[in-house]
Amino acid sequence: MNMQNLKLPKKERPKGLFLYCNACHKHYSSDSVIKCKCNLLVYKAMIHIPDTKRKVKTRTFDTKDFVTAFSLFKSFKEELKMNSFQKMKIKKETQTPTLLIECFAYYMGFLNNIDVPLHKHKDRSSRGIQHFDSFLKIYKEALEFNNIDCDILKFTEVNDDMVGLVHDYLLTKKKYANKSYNNAMASYRGFTSHVINKFRLNYQNPFLGVEKLIVTNKNLSIQEDEFLKLLKITTIENGFKTVNRRSKPYTLNIYRTWLIHGFLLGLYTGGRGEEVNKLKWSGISLNENGSFNDIKVIHFKESRAKGHLVSEKDNIIKEFSITEELGALLIEMGYATKKGTDEYLFAPEREKRLQIARELSQGFSHYYGLLNTGKDIKFKNLRKTFITSAYKKYGAAAIALTGHKNTSVIVTNYNDKDVVKKDAQKGFGVFNKDKDEKDKEKDIDNHSDSE
Repeated sequence: MNMQNLKLPKKERPKGLFLYCNACHKHYSSDSVIKCKCNLLVYKAMIHIPDTKRKVKTRTFDTKDFVTAFSLFKSFKEELKMNSFQKMKIKKETQTPTLLIECFAYYMGFLNNIDVPLHKHKDRSSRGIQHFDSFLKIYKEALEFNNIDCDILKFTEVNDDMVGLVHDYLLTKKKYANKSYNNAMASYRGFTSHVINKFRLNYQNPFLGVEKLIVTNKNLSIQEDEFLKLLKITTIENGFKTVNRRSKPYTLNIYRTWLIHGFLLGLYTGGRGEEVNKLKWSGISLNENGSFNDIKVIHFKESRAKGHLVSEKDNIIKEFSITEELGALLIEMGYATKKGTDEYLFAPEREKRLQIARELSQGFSHYYGLLNTGKDIKFKNLRKTFITSAYKKYGAAAIALTGHKNTSVIVTNYNDKDVVKKDAQKGFGVFNKDKDEKDKEKDIDNHSDSE
């Protein structure tokens, strides 16, 4: 570029802007002192970095006009100041969302780790994110149902009266059960608090005053006769189900050859669906005498909660003790030929294990529904059944099988009280010993008499 006639007035020149010759590498503070005849002059910024002796930041401007160069120089200087003179951007320009729907969009991005520092990333399940998304849509739906235009509603304009409208919409229009209502309100409270804290808003969260509705935990477990009937009817003939797809009825068969093994593994391990479907033959360990010890799998719940704190190789591991009935099942499933392999215990050809977990859960619900027991039993209730049995037999020591830190979670969320009641009706007495103890005493007495 021929830059021979570039202007740089001495009086108007900002400190740090020069004319620079790309050929002889000389800087000139004004056009009046140029001695170079290379005709390769350019406008160049050389801005001193504060608290250093000679360090500078430079930039060449592709323009022949002094006014334009002056403007570009000012922008460059402001940019450096904003970013503390670093090459890499360390201060991202953040724009505070104003409208409620803008905050919705920001929060969904946050849940997906968009523009979130790497050390603060969280491994959230897609299903959990979808639940948040649906709750926020219902939030907007509730306000618009009451003639509030969310396209212009500011985040900080949401008040107690509007929370009341959301409250009423969830209970009367959506007919939410208490637990679903509590989950929705907790989501709105968490969302609102996060936005307030993130953008340091001078605004009080109106969802903080919402009281939880009473929820009675129904820790239902499946009975043995029910489970055996379930296994018996888990066939391809009983697998047909009609669902609505785009408002049109559609028939599909949800039977899978591996469903029964999946149900049995869920019952015998007490594992969650996402854990059961990722069990591998290589996860099985043996005792010193060669008998089964346990089977290991990633503890998905805890690993996901601490996903930004642990590397993939250091995932938190969960161990399922291999009981006699679980060991027998593993042998039946082909342990002799599969041991040590990296194959999944069932459906090894399917790599998309999240879908496997869904099919396992949907399959259980479908076949159990055919029993017409009137009880709301799902795949997760197999875990409750396992934990109820372990707690009934071993008491506080059951945590060795369940993996819990203490029994409070078991008592609150898993122990089926109806099972305890039925057992008590058969043989419990305040002063009477149970049948086993009576039999033992009778044997002792008989033995003494014989002597």
